[in-house]
Amino acid sequence: MPRRTATDSIAKETPSSKPPSSTQVIDDIARARADIDAARHLVREAAHLMDTKGNTDAHTRQLLSVVKALVPATLQRIADQAIQLHGGAGVC
Repeated sequence: MPRRTATDSIAKETPSSKPPSSTQVIDDIARARADIDAARHLVREAAHLMDTKGNTDAHTRQLLSVVKALVPATLQRIADQAIQLHGGAGVC
């Protein structure tokens, strides 16, 4: 009786072993692009407010706090999604 390896059993039991459809991939890429553009807009608006009003303005400080929270979270989510789409190939 042949022995099954751990990778054989995982490959057969994993429901997500099939590749995502091309429509889903295109939607994910479009959503990531929209998130990047939204974060870029907020960064540019915060930089403009810093240039014109300085960092003592309440609205500027609030927007800077939003940017500091939003940009890293957006980057992490998009990077994780890209790794999942590529199947983790090349991730050490």
